[in-house]
Amino acid sequence: MGPKVAKVAKKAVKVIKKKLPSKTKISKVKKAMEKPKKAVKKTVSKVKQAVSKGKEKIVRFSNRGKSKAEILEKNRRRGAAFENKKFAQFQKKYAEAQKQITVRTPSGKRTRLDAIGLEKNGNVVIHEFKSSWTAPLRKNQEVAFAEILKHGATVVGRGKGIFTGGYSIDIGTAVKVIRPLF
Repeated sequence: MGPKVAKVAKKAVKVIKKKLPSKTKISKVKKAMEKPKKAVKKTVSKVKQAVSKGKEKIVRFSNRGKSKAEILEKNRRRGAAFENKKFAQFQKKYAEAQKQITVRTPSGKRTRLDAIGLEKNGNVVIHEFKSSWTAPLRKNQEVAFAEILKHGATVVGRGKGIFTGGYSIDIGTAVKVIRPLF
C-alpha cells in the first residue's frame, strides 16, 4: 500500500469513527426515538376518544409541492375508495341499498345521497360518506339534509332499485355523515 493510500485510509477511519456513535450515544438516540412513538400513541388515542365522543379532530396531510389539480385528484380518489368501502359495509347491513340517489326537498333543493337503504322495520336510512375529518358538507347538502329531517324528500329522476322517481322519504329521516376514525 502506498503512502497516499495509507493517508486516505487513515482519514476514512477517522471520519467513520466520528460518524459512528458510541454505545451511550446509541442508547440516548433509542430513548429519544421512543418519545415520538409515545407522543404518536397518545395523539391517536386522543383522536379515537374524540371520535367516540362525536368531536371532530383535524388530521392534516402534506400536499407541499403538489399542484391544485394533483391535490384534487388525490382527494377524489381517496373519497371514491372510502365511499366504496363504506358502501359495501352499508349494503351488508341494510336491505335494498343503493348509492348515488338524487332527491328533492319540498323547497326545491336537490342533493345526491351517497347511500340509501331500508332497516328491517322498513325505515329509510341515509348515509353521506366523507373521506376526511376536514371534508365539509357542501352548502346545498347542509340545507337539504336539515330539510330532509324536518320535511322529508322525494327521489327524482330514474333512481335505482326501489328508490325510483317519486319515492317518498319520510319526515324525521336523518342523514348520518360517516367519516374515518382518524
